Amino acid sequence: MRNTLNRIYKNCSSDMRGFTLVELSIVIIIVGVMAIPAFNAYRLYKQQQIVERTEDSMIAANAAIGNFRSVFGRYPCPARANAVAGDADYGFEFVLPGGACDTVVGGVVQVNSNNALNPDVVANPEIFIGTMPIRSLNMDEFDAYDGSRARISYAVTGL
Repeated sequence: MRNTLNRIYKNCSSDMRGFTLVELSIVIIIVGVMAIPAFNAYRLYKQQQIVERTEDSMIAANAAIGNFRSVFGRYPCPARANAVAGDADYGFEFVLPGGACDTVVGGVVQVNSNNALNPDVVANPEIFIGTMPIRSLNMDEFDAYDGSRARISYAVTGL
């Protein structure tokens, strides 16, 4: 082993040297400057993925709501916003027998609209806010979330 190392050192000429600290610094700066556009392109790509995922979820929700309205003749009530995936009522709308939305169970907020210009809102000033009733709409769990992995909110006026 020692003979091998001696031969390697003897074969190296005295003018062979490594990179200096300045040369290494310049190389690191050049690589860093070249990497900035790649990082920006990746960031824009991720933002575009979030937008596309949200659009896909909105398209699926719009189609499911349209199907629900054609079958039942009304828009679905929101699901509880405070329900978690393991709850038995997760993703189901809370509706009373007459078709009105139920806010007694909690997780669905009822507010009154102050939009006096729209005659439909004046007749039904209640607005019920919760999340998408994915189970009542027969939607996939994946479509209940936007591109940022937040649950999609859903609101409907009183019936």
